[in-house]
Parts: sequence; structure tokens; C-alpha cells
Amino acid sequence: MRALVDTHALLWFVLDDERLGPEARRTMRAGANDLLFSIGSCWEFAVKCGLGKISLGKPFDQSLWHELRTNRIALLAIGPEHLNALATLEHHHRDPFDRLLVAQVPAENVPLLSRDERLDAYGVKRVW
Repeated sequence: MRALVDTHALLWFVLDDERLGPEARRTMRAGANDLLFSIGSCWEFAVKCGLGKISLGKPFDQSLWHELRTNRIALLAIGPEHLNALATLEHHHRDPFDRLLVAQVPAENVPLLSRDERLDAYGVKRVW
């Protein structure tokens, strides 16, 4: 199975945080799954690290890339098809990072590993 990982899901997986949903945890632990992390989520991670809102205990340039490699999570580029979908999204959710993920999910035909129930308004498959 392929799946797109939301920023908080990656953070909670790496930190072994109990807030990570059981189905999301199983999906991330299963070595046969192809996990994706959006470049948009990398941007969000960098912004929030810079603001001191999140941390993996090391500087950004030593933490995020290491965790993605270690956990065999591939980067998902932002393509024209994602931006075309983003331009037509309803405004159920205002967070630009989450809206990008919502646009990427159908284009990539993957579920989203996210706790954010507000994303259900878009009809995307969400695993938690």
C-alpha cells in the first residue's frame, strides 16, 4: 500500500508518541508499504522548527532528512496536477499545508495518514 504521511504523523511516529493512531502506526511500521512525505510537509516542518513549535531533538538539517531515510519514506514533489487540484478545492480547511495534502491524495491515489478529521469534508481516504 502507498500512503501520504501528514507532518504530525511523522513526528509522532518518530517520537513514538501515543497520539499516533493505531492504524496509522501499523501502516508506518509495515515495511512493505510505500510511504510518501510531501515537499509541502517538509516546508511546514522547516517553518515550525524555525518557530520552535516542533523538534526531533536535532537541528532541522540533521533530523528530518535522517528520519525520512531511516524510515524509508520517499519525498513527493509538488506537481502541476496537485496545484490544479488545489486551485479548485473548497475552503473547508484554511491551513495551506493540509490543503496541499488534500490536493495530492487523489492525484496520487493514496490515503492520507492524518488525525485531522476536518479533512474528511473533502472526501479523501484518511487512515488513523
